[in-house]
Formats: sequence, C-alpha cells, structure tokens
Amino acid sequence: MRIHSRELLYVPNLLTYLRIFLIPLIYIYLLEKKWALAAGLGVIAMLSDILDGIIARRRQENSDLGKILDPLTDKLAIAVFALYAVWQAGFPLWAASLIIGRDVIILLAGIMFSRRTREIPVSNFLGKITALCWGILLLVYVVDWQAWKIPFLVLSV
Repeated sequence: MRIHSRELLYVPNLLTYLRIFLIPLIYIYLLEKKWALAAGLGVIAMLSDILDGIIARRRQENSDLGKILDPLTDKLAIAVFALYAVWQAGFPLWAASLIIGRDVIILLAGIMFSRRTREIPVSNFLGKITALCWGILLLVYVVDWQAWKIPFLVLSV
C-alpha cells in the first residue's frame, strides 16, 4: 500500500475529511439538544458518504487512502453515536458493545488481511446494509420512537 500525496486532495477524500469533521459537531449538537442542527449536519454527512463513492468511481479517484478512511470514518461515527445513544437515549449497552465489537473485529481482520496480501480490503454491500441498519436503529433510539425500538433492535442484531 502506498499513499500518494495527490490522493490527499481527491474530492472523495475531501468529502471523507468533511465527515470526520462533522462527527464531533453532530455529537455536540445532540448533547445540547439542538436537534435541527444535528439532523442537518447528519444529512450532510450521509450525503457526503454516498457521494464520495459515486465521485470516486466517476472521476477514477479510488485511492488506498480512501479505502482506509471511508470505512474507518463510518465505524467511528457509528461508535460515537452508539455511545451517545447508550448515555442519552436508553440504548442497551450490550447492543452498543455488539456494534462496536463487530467493527473492531472487522478492523483487526482487515489489518491482518492487508499485511498478508498487501491489499486493502474494501467494503461490500452487506457491510453497507449493516451500517445502514445500525444507523437507523440508533436514530430510532435518539428520537425515541418507542414502537420501533424492539423491532429495529431485533432486525439489526
């Protein structure tokens, strides 16, 4: 794996940097109960996550840096918001531990794989669906949709 300096400024990577920057801001706005700001920034973060892949393919700006940063940013966001949901929204600690533990195992397996093969594993469709399910589940807890908590918890697990 070799990261070239020009990759740092690829548009998809810039979108990933934006998401990294937005994570603590969204968290702070959630703590301050500034729901509209948190939701607006959350939408921007989600759109940038979708767009970075589309742009990377169209502009042929796939990079090793992006292969590392994009899923790492997704895992960081899910972990931060899972902890927020535990502390502020009654999300079960065991479920947050499962979510974070799964992501840690995936990261460690990816590191072992890349050391053996010198390749960076990429996310697959099932991983993206799983992250989407976790995100919806956390949202259900944060907005306190009582009727959907158990069904989405069961579905996500």
